[in-house]
Amino acid sequence: MFSGCSRSTPETAVRIFFQDLAAGRYGEAHAQTALRFRVLQSAEQFGRSVRDLGLEGFSEGKWQPAVFEGDRAEMEGVHENAAGVRTRLRVELLREAGRWRVAAIRKGGLDQGGEDLFSSIGQGRGLNPFVGRPVPGEAELRELVEGELGRLGYALRSGTFEEFHRGVSETWQQQVTPRALQQIFGQMSGSGYNFAGLKRLRPAYDPVPYIDPRGILVVEGYYPSRPARLFFGMKFVSESSGWRLLGLDVQLR
Repeated sequence: MFSGCSRSTPETAVRIFFQDLAAGRYGEAHAQTALRFRVLQSAEQFGRSVRDLGLEGFSEGKWQPAVFEGDRAEMEGVHENAAGVRTRLRVELLREAGRWRVAAIRKGGLDQGGEDLFSSIGQGRGLNPFVGRPVPGEAELRELVEGELGRLGYALRSGTFEEFHRGVSETWQQQVTPRALQQIFGQMSGSGYNFAGLKRLRPAYDPVPYIDPRGILVVEGYYPSRPARLFFGMKFVSESSGWRLLGLDVQLR
């Protein structure tokens, strides 16, 4: 079903967002993003990511009309930076309190997958004194993934994220509150996220799990569930009690 908003449109939100990036107004651009985006990536992290990804200095952008699904919309377009480099992007927007806000940006068109370019969620600096620790084996990886999805499922069923919050890393606890986590993930309640049924399936990792230069364990992939696959992205930091969750993203598509 297609719909729109008379006071705010995805086209306007995307245009203003990229105008702010082009002008170096990263704080203003960050303030226009969806709650989930702002909570999971600070304004400082956002500015660094924009520069690292080469998204600053866009001189123009040509966008296709938005495709709507309730309070979610997607737009596909080609942006060209000051150096003449063209990049095809897909922007996901959410309507919050009557306004359309940027929630994710991916490379490629609407018919392609792709990780959110700003999915470096729950990050911090100087987090891990255990850089060089080997990637966990298959059994431990599966236990980590299933464990976090199980805890998320319990939080969704119970309607409270207090226990889930206590189980994440100390770093992420300092960055986000239980209430913020409920706002981020609460919309998944009753939306087909059946985590209990995943135990019968084996996760497929893409890319192969790795530990980045900061010592953060990155685990991404999907479950071959039906009718839609469940994609997950998790980041863990090593604390005295073992690997603890530093960031989480879950989608059905």
